[in-house]
Amino acid sequence: MSLQAACQDYVPGESDLILVGLGEQLDSGSVEDAVQLLLQDKYKSILVDLGWDLLSLLTLRLPVDETDLRWSLVDKIVELGSPKEMCLAVLEQMDSLSMMDKTAAVLNMLSPLQKALLQAPNAAIVTSTLHSVYRLIEKCCPQLTMVERDTDVGDEDIEHSYDNAATEDQIDCNFFAMSNQVLTFIRPFVDRMHVMATQPEVLFPNHKLAVNVLLLDQLRKQKIECLAILLCLLDYPLVSCCYGTEGKTDQVLATRARNVAESIMGLITQCHYGCIHLLSPSPPWPRVGLASFAHLLLVEEIMISYLPVVLSQQFLLSLCLAHVITLLERPETTTVVLKGLALLESAVGRVEKNSLPLVALENKQYINLANVITKVMVSCSDKTARQRSVSLLMRLIHIFTADGRHKLYSHLLHTVCHGGVVGLLVHSVKNEVDTALKGASMLTASPFLGESLGPLLNKIFTLSPDTQLMEEMDRVMAALNFLRYLLIGDTQERNETGVWGIRSHLHTSFVAPVRQLLTSTKMVCRQEMEAAREEKGQRAKDGPEVCVEVAGETLPKLSEKEELQMLEVVGNHMDMLESVLVRVEELLEH
Repeated sequence: MSLQAACQDYVPGESDLILVGLGEQLDSGSVEDAVQLLLQDKYKSILVDLGWDLLSLLTLRLPVDETDLRWSLVDKIVELGSPKEMCLAVLEQMDSLSMMDKTAAVLNMLSPLQKALLQAPNAAIVTSTLHSVYRLIEKCCPQLTMVERDTDVGDEDIEHSYDNAATEDQIDCNFFAMSNQVLTFIRPFVDRMHVMATQPEVLFPNHKLAVNVLLLDQLRKQKIECLAILLCLLDYPLVSCCYGTEGKTDQVLATRARNVAESIMGLITQCHYGCIHLLSPSPPWPRVGLASFAHLLLVEEIMISYLPVVLSQQFLLSLCLAHVITLLERPETTTVVLKGLALLESAVGRVEKNSLPLVALENKQYINLANVITKVMVSCSDKTARQRSVSLLMRLIHIFTADGRHKLYSHLLHTVCHGGVVGLLVHSVKNEVDTALKGASMLTASPFLGESLGPLLNKIFTLSPDTQLMEEMDRVMAALNFLRYLLIGDTQERNETGVWGIRSHLHTSFVAPVRQLLTSTKMVCRQEMEAAREEKGQRAKDGPEVCVEVAGETLPKLSEKEELQMLEVVGNHMDMLESVLVRVEELLEH
């Protein structure tokens, strides 16, 4: 039976013939005839009665192009149906599409869902639907990053080419169009939040107080859901985009990313939720989205007027700590790490040195942040990020008073394992002691003198049995220089640092082990240099030895000259270390 005949013979409760007929016509390509038939006024009752089933049938056959006639049929079904039923029906289809990774189709369904929501008389329906949309957007956002593909790929193939790995440099410009779809969907509800905050009499002209309270409660809940959706858009992959201020970047891509970010930030401010509440780390919203919001606000200065001017800089820094940690805790995502460092630089730069007391470290986020920065210093592949993290760690430490700095140094020296980072910390402690010695006449006792310095000295001047000198060269050299400074700068008679009281510990736990390590390491270096010279003749006969393969290409071992140069550099370092060690041994003997 044809679709037309099925419509003419339609009896409420009997839907099979219509659904089968519509499916056959759509599959056969007779789209226009089928849609125009069902859009006739005399068949409105069919659209009302079978709306849910018709949506299920149409969803899998909807094209990406929203000008297609099938979309007009969907809009008509939503217009005629019960708003609550249509919201549930559309959400069901969106959920099915999301499980098939059809992100473009999911976002296209936002338009009919918006029409149904705007007709919903019950504010609770709107609230629950917005929450469901948030969950769908949260699931779809990572899929909005697309891998590079050939320009001759068709539109239908594009829909299925989403890649779940949201890595920088892979973002496709379609992401921005899709973000705009979400913003178009959410805008009417955000406008309602704005009216509620600025002109409440428009929303509640004649309602009684009790009714107003109920509506206000639902509108507040809707505000939370709107903000959740907007913050979800600030999450990956948008957070991995450059906005044109990070150096060399694709300016077209950066401009589009910034435009989307500005639109999102504008809608966030129209929700009138409160900047401090959004910057606080506790709300149940996307952590990365909140961190991205903080970066856009404080670094890019988008909607900076949203930030209250009465906030103290110390309080603002405390609000940013969790967001900086969130951006830094994935060292492999360079762009995101650079944004985290920029946010930290902005927040720390506003705080004066030596202004935060020891009690501020009761906020464990300061300790956590210091730990994360040291990981960036060691693990991040970007040299600029590593260098900036070194500078920012020192700036973070120096906004605290001496007691706070002492506690941070103590924590880091006990937790950091990288020799270069430990060497940097030891050098910084040396500078602290130097400052304390020069200001020893001050009334306030410094924690970098006397008994309080003892635990730091014991940690710095203790080597574990499994120490490898080549790996710990920076640490050992910094410690030797520090010890030489102490023995020269603090006389045995004054002993303000207490170093002369631990002379036996210094010898047994540090100086003697360093001497032993140095002797054995120099011996190994000499043996390797002799072996490298002896291999010269044999290598010339046999040709280069292949030992490494990179990207399908084999790389030869280092040449004899390169090996010798490397060993000579190591030998020079050993000589410098030994010269300092000899001086320290002389000072300890006198």
